Amino acid sequence: MEQIGRYEILAEVGRGGMGIVYRARDTELGRTVAIKTLRLSEYATPQEVRSLRERLLREAQAAGNLNHPNIVAVHDFGQEGDTAYIVMELIEGGTLQDLLAGSTLPTRDLSLRILAEAAGALDYAHACGAVHRDIKPANIMVRADGAVKIADFGIAKMAWMKTMTESGMIMGSPHYMAPEQLRGEPVSARTDQFGLAGVAYTILTGCRPFDADTVASLFHKILHEDPIAVQVRTPGFGPEVDRVLKRAMSKDPDGRFASCAEFVEALKAAWLGSSTPVGIMKRRAWRPLVVVAGLLVLLAIAGILFYVRYQAGKVEIAYWDSIKNHAEAAQFESYLKMYPKGRFAAQAKSAIETLPSRAKSVASKSSPDAAQRKPAESRPAAKSSIEGASQKVPPAAPVQDRFDPVAVGTPGQVPISANPNDGQPYSWIPPGTFQMGCSPGDDECDSPEKPSRKVTITKGFWMGQTEVTVGVYRRFTSATGRQMTPEQRSLQETSHPMVLTTWEDAAAYCGWAGGRLPTEAEWEYAARGGTTEPYYAKLDSIAWYEVNSGYRMHPVRQLAPNQFQLYDMLGNAWERMADWFSEDYYSASESQDPTGPREGRTGVVRGGSYSSRLPLLRISYRGMKGKGSGDVATDIGFRCVLETIPNRQNPQPLRK
Repeated sequence: MEQIGRYEILAEVGRGGMGIVYRARDTELGRTVAIKTLRLSEYATPQEVRSLRERLLREAQAAGNLNHPNIVAVHDFGQEGDTAYIVMELIEGGTLQDLLAGSTLPTRDLSLRILAEAAGALDYAHACGAVHRDIKPANIMVRADGAVKIADFGIAKMAWMKTMTESGMIMGSPHYMAPEQLRGEPVSARTDQFGLAGVAYTILTGCRPFDADTVASLFHKILHEDPIAVQVRTPGFGPEVDRVLKRAMSKDPDGRFASCAEFVEALKAAWLGSSTPVGIMKRRAWRPLVVVAGLLVLLAIAGILFYVRYQAGKVEIAYWDSIKNHAEAAQFESYLKMYPKGRFAAQAKSAIETLPSRAKSVASKSSPDAAQRKPAESRPAAKSSIEGASQKVPPAAPVQDRFDPVAVGTPGQVPISANPNDGQPYSWIPPGTFQMGCSPGDDECDSPEKPSRKVTITKGFWMGQTEVTVGVYRRFTSATGRQMTPEQRSLQETSHPMVLTTWEDAAAYCGWAGGRLPTEAEWEYAARGGTTEPYYAKLDSIAWYEVNSGYRMHPVRQLAPNQFQLYDMLGNAWERMADWFSEDYYSASESQDPTGPREGRTGVVRGGSYSSRLPLLRISYRGMKGKGSGDVATDIGFRCVLETIPNRQNPQPLRK
């Protein structure tokens, strides 16, 4: 894209759930502007695009009438094809979310100034009849000189609409959304106050006010629970700060402050230790609202359960279709382990009985000398490239928390060995050449995935068969004395991918295991397993994502692996890479063992998660996530690579 409308595109400056932001030059006025593009087809059917465009135009016009020094000015609106664009004031700087992702939180004076300027802008907009609806750190810009600019007036309603239908990686879950939005009630100025109070809570604690593993649980917390007290998360604050925040985030909008500025003044007084009273919360007949909200939550949960059962049935059918014509008993045994009372159980048992020989179970009857076999690169039969590899997908394996440190086996002729340091199975990935980047014919492919090119991995490596799990990560912290955060300790499902970890946490675990995080090239090469397609098999049989996950995490190794016997390379949890993100990674990096830039502003995640839309699960898709101490999420995990399996005679100690 070189030009859109009368605007010459100069560079991409960011991207998010609402679209891509470009730096551009107005060819008529000669000024530099920011252009945010939105693909309307992502929000509506072709029949709805026209009315949607008219609605967006009205929102943009309303935003264009706002003239305040702390609001990003809207200059123009247009459309080309199914892509709408909004022309805005260009802000040199970053977002409050970027600032909070740093190693230290902003100072008290800076924090109060940011909140005060944001409050003034919101109160001005409210006086003009405009409500933002999506106040969060990512929508508060902090200019290079420290001035605050609130972004996305005019399209925040679109963000809210999309968030309600897909709470995935790009949009993020609605952690700052007010209860009345969830209840479908009218929004008001006090809706934005709730969001601003949530932002203040994040500034004070480094945590979001509400968090949960599922959308249903998150909505329940917003509707019925108060955030964990600030003085619990960040000792040193008095109870007065929590009282102010509790009032600003009252479940009843009428219980909040009269304005955003009044809220910030009360918070400032409490933060500075003043005894200034914050007022008495106005009481209302709230019980009927809670009852109605509770019924809505119960209905939502019931709907989710029905949907999960329906999608689980689709997954079973897809899995059966992938194995029903196989001639190995192990395929049908694996099906029966996953679905002992499944709809195809009788056919699976019949197939086992009629097959001339039963395949031995890989997990329990693997060859005792399998781990002693030479790696693929040292065998004469090994090739330097895996192009054209078979697309046959092996069956899923049972979940295990710890594996025999001597040998696991070699299913599908892929050498697999247990790492004695963490007790986990690692697949051998041989050296080879592959097509990295956009898959042929992939219409969803975007600029960060281009140009597609040949990349050679010159040295083989071992990659974890699964993402590091909660149970294994706990053994790591026990062995090393590394402290877990309260949020990490709250994770109960030991067979789920370990999430809520920073980039440093992931790198430290991999170092303890004797390895490191994978590079982007290593990850994509291993994920493809020889294919040039966007996905290495039919998604329902290999990945938990928005269609079949029920918007929740699942145990590892429940679906089929790829050709390298790697599980969950797509879906369930995003995976952190060793590389820094670079927009021109594919054109600027080396053609052999590329590692990306030496430094950058944000890290990279790959593979999608349980809440991701289908395009985000494409093998070539590159997501951005920071490497700062605050850059954690409930759907980002990691797996490790080893250059060699550590010496079995001298393993690092593991504490039970």
